[in-house]
Amino acid sequence: MIESSPFWKPCPGSPLFDDEGAKFVRPSDRMTSCARTHKLCRLARFNGRLKDCMQIYIPMHDDVIGHWYLLFCDIFHKKAEIWDSLPDGSHNKKRENDCHISLLYLDSVFDDDILSVFGMGWTFSSFSVVSPLDANPIQPNGVDCGIFVIRHMQYYRQLWYDRYYSNVQRMRLAIEH
Repeated sequence: MIESSPFWKPCPGSPLFDDEGAKFVRPSDRMTSCARTHKLCRLARFNGRLKDCMQIYIPMHDDVIGHWYLLFCDIFHKKAEIWDSLPDGSHNKKRENDCHISLLYLDSVFDDDILSVFGMGWTFSSFSVVSPLDANPIQPNGVDCGIFVIRHMQYYRQLWYDRYYSNVQRMRLAIEH
């Protein structure tokens, strides 16, 4: 629910729509939140790096059920993919909404870079957001979402999950890092 307080700030995990699904977050609130997040997370360290990026990986957290999934941004195809190893029809809309909010944050983080690299009118928030059902593996239990996010970042679109065993993957991650 969107509160009417002038101090309410949207952030990843906050809905863009109120209960009726009709109202957007005011742009002034969204920009204030972006600026605050930019400062708190020291995101200025990414300034000037967009020209070297082809992909951006963002681990996302659904705090309602404590589940991790991945937002993959393909910069040159202007496409964002939700890699969710435990898709849930009752939460998919919220996750997609959270991804759209994250794309707005990327617009803020890379504001100057976007203009110099891509020119006027290019935005992350205009990316299409899709779920790649053709290649998205489903985790065998309710606790391995973090492993799936890490492995998707390491081996994007590779068949890393063939003959998946939770304990083996956990040990491999511990040894690798």
